[in-house]
Formats: sequence, C-alpha cells, structure tokens
Amino acid sequence: MKQLSVSKIVLLLLLVTLVWVNFNISNWKHPDKVIAWDVKSYYAYLPAAFIYKDLTLLFREQKPEYIDWFWPRKAPNGSLVIYTTMGMSILYSPFFFLAHCYTLLTTPEEANGYTINYSFMLVMSTIFYVFIGLFYMRKLLLKYFEDKTVAFALVGIFLGTNLFCYATTESVISHAYSYSLISVFLFYTDCWYRNPSVRDSIFIGVLAGLISLIRPTNIVVVLLFIFWSWSGLKEFSERFRLFIRHTGKILIIVLSAFLIWLPQLIYWKCLTGQWLYFSYGSSASFFFGNPQIFNVLFSFRNGLFIYTPLMLAAVIGIPFLISSYRKFLIPVLLYFVISLYIISSWWCWWYGGAFGARSFVDSYAVYAIPLSAIFQKTLSGKRLVKIGLFTLYGTLIIINLFFTYKYRYGSIHYDSMTREALFDSFWRLRPRATFYDKLEIPDYIKAEKGIYEIEQK
Repeated sequence: MKQLSVSKIVLLLLLVTLVWVNFNISNWKHPDKVIAWDVKSYYAYLPAAFIYKDLTLLFREQKPEYIDWFWPRKAPNGSLVIYTTMGMSILYSPFFFLAHCYTLLTTPEEANGYTINYSFMLVMSTIFYVFIGLFYMRKLLLKYFEDKTVAFALVGIFLGTNLFCYATTESVISHAYSYSLISVFLFYTDCWYRNPSVRDSIFIGVLAGLISLIRPTNIVVVLLFIFWSWSGLKEFSERFRLFIRHTGKILIIVLSAFLIWLPQLIYWKCLTGQWLYFSYGSSASFFFGNPQIFNVLFSFRNGLFIYTPLMLAAVIGIPFLISSYRKFLIPVLLYFVISLYIISSWWCWWYGGAFGARSFVDSYAVYAIPLSAIFQKTLSGKRLVKIGLFTLYGTLIIINLFFTYKYRYGSIHYDSMTREALFDSFWRLRPRATFYDKLEIPDYIKAEKGIYEIEQK
C-alpha cells in the first residue's frame, strides 16, 4: 500500500480544520451575516437573474427587504447597476443552484435567495475553493521543493496568514476565492511552459478572465504568465520566439479570457450604454502619484506585516530565489512590486473593514514560492538554525491565529486600529472599555480625495 506523503497528510488535516472551523464558528446559520456588505453585490447577479428575472433591479421597489438585499448604484443614464463585477457570482453559481433546487423541493416559500440554505451553500463554496487552492499550490510546489518543505508552506500559508480569517471568519468574501484561482493559474502556467498545449491555454485564459473579473486589478497575474521561468534579459529573444511559435495558443488564451468577460460587457452595455463602465463611481479612485506603501505594509490600521508577520518572511525569502530558484526571481519580484504599488494607490489603502491587508490574500500562492525557498534552505542547514527558525515559524502561526480570534471578538478593529489600541487589549480576545478611546477613525470623505486624516472626535 502506497504511503501518504507528509504534505498530503498535512493537506488532508488542513481540509478537516477548514471544515470544522467553518461549521463551528462560521455565520452560515445567519444569512444576513453571510450575505452582507460586499457579498451582497458579489452575489446579487444570481438571485436577480434566476429568481427575480430582472437584472435592471426595478423589482426592488416591491418589498422593503429587497432594498436591503440589493445595493446597486445609479448610472448617469439612471439605470441601477450592481457595482461589483460578476466574477464571484460565477464561482458561487453551482452552489447557488444546488441551494435553490433543494429549497424549491423542500420549502418553496423560502426560495428567495436569502435564507439559510443559500448561506450554508455559500460557505460550502468557500471550503471547496480554498481546498482547491491548497491542492494546486501543493502540486506546484512539489515540482521544485521537497515534500517536507511543501508541508511547512501549506501550514504557513493557511494557518499563518489572514487567509485563515478569509476562509473561516470572513468566508464568502472574494479574497480566498482569488487565492484559489491564482494557485491554479500558477500550476497551469508552469505546465504550459513545460509543454504548451491547447487545453492548458484554455485553462489559463479562463482563469485569467475569472481572476480579473473578480478583482480587475488582479489582471497583473498576466505578468506571472509572461515572465514565468524568466532568468533575465538574455532570454528576451528566446521568450519572444516562444510566443511567436505558439501564437495560436496565445490567441486562445486571450479569446478564452474575453469570453469570460463577455457577459459582463453585455450587462454594462445593456444597462449603461457603455461596453466598459467604472461602476464604483467618481468617489472611488486610484492615486498613483501618492501610493501609501509604508502604511499598507506597516500601519497599525491593517498593515500587512503587523497582522500577518509571516509575510515578512515571504518577502525576505525573495532573495533566496537567486541561487537555486533563479527562474522565479523576476516574476515573483516584479509581481510583488507592481501589485504592492497598485494596492497602495487605492484611495482606501486600508480597504475598509478588514483583518490585515486583505488584498494580499489573493496572491499568497505566489509568495509561497519564496517562503518555500527559505524552508528548503533551513531544512538543509544546521540543527540550531532549524530549531531557531521553526520556533519563530510556530510563534508566527500562533500570533496569526490569536489575532484572527481577536478580530472576530472585536479587540482588533476593522478600520481604526492604532498602536495604543492594539496594546491596550493585546492579551484579551474581547476589548476593554478603554480600547475604544484609543481608536482613530479615518476620514473617508477626505480619503476619497487622497487626503488621509483622522475624523475629529
């Protein structure tokens, strides 16, 4: 009988953990907590199209609850437009249809898209996609790293980062789904460079389309495809010839991505008269001349390295790619720099209600590569170095889990944290009364203009 590898055992244990935590602490029993905030817009296409059969959302005036369930924005021509793109609805759809069919068969009077059957299946979709992401991340890493190294990377990415939060406490939000898609995208990108095929070209195109349709700024994953296995300028002519030789397959990638976007383009055209429409409106924009890079990384208001310190190790691991994994250096470094710039340039650099820098969750499969490079180097080093590094590694995982539960119980605030507030209730899951006096609420009105100040109390 074939013995299970360490990384496969870890993968299965993480799946059990994912299921157990979701069924025990998730909000699936409370549809108004699952289908809430941004999820209302991510999800709105499905009940609007398949239950109420009206993507114009004019039916909202019929019942008071419809006003709360759907949060569109008014286009210049007066149409009501769902302000997020429909990528998440596509991923939710198999689980939505299962919930809807079951509800029609059992309790048809509750088949409105917003009862417990629907929230349960949406949480199930999170479990499914996160597992797919971990599964393909493992498959990719095993091509280049030892099995034990991959096992450490799996545990670190899932339990040591805010992916854990967005797979459990904040399940159904887009970030864990984007993480999954980018994991699969990397795997098939690697397959394509080993042996370009029509099948893999279709997969890459569909995945790129979905990734960008969920969060358009994630179109930067295309850089990973273009520069994958790129060691330097000396390979420019060789890479150019490769793309010319496989022009047909490149066109298949582009066409597949376009077909994924086509329903969205048609939706915008029908409702607004424009093929491309910025549905967030004039109040939301990028300030590329004023990127808040330091704040995004180090601020106590959702800074990446403050609340997910393991990611500092991943970034430090990028230089470790130079020696043995040089083919990953340029794509990972280029992707990190450009995505950090884009994330830091968004008007709301703390991204509203969040645990840590949630926009980075999407890319954790990318950063698993330099993280694995550190683990690989350590596993082949001296015993004392191993003990020191993995003690630190375990400590960072414990910190992340502790912070996740602090966030769940309110002693880490979603948008107003300060150093003083963090240390005021540092060892407590629930905040002390003095905690709230130490918060600093950002002025959202000024932030829309690129001015970052605190609301006056």
